[in-house]
Amino acid sequence: MNDVHKDAAFAASYALNRHVPAMESGFTIDTCYGSLTITADETRRHPELRNAVESIMRHRLFVAERAIRAD
Repeated sequence: MNDVHKDAAFAASYALNRHVPAMESGFTIDTCYGSLTITADETRRHPELRNAVESIMRHRLFVAERAIRAD
């Protein structure tokens, strides 16, 4: 098994289980121009933010698991 794919799968799985649910309490987006703080209230009013991150992490996990099976 390729460690790169295994690490990517673990990171995506961890994000899905820890980071994404924690986003409901608010979160920060860091960019090269600075940080954007999203409050818990804003997260409740705009669940599409959390849903988008969840979708990205699910896709990363899918890609990593497919690569592991191909090894």
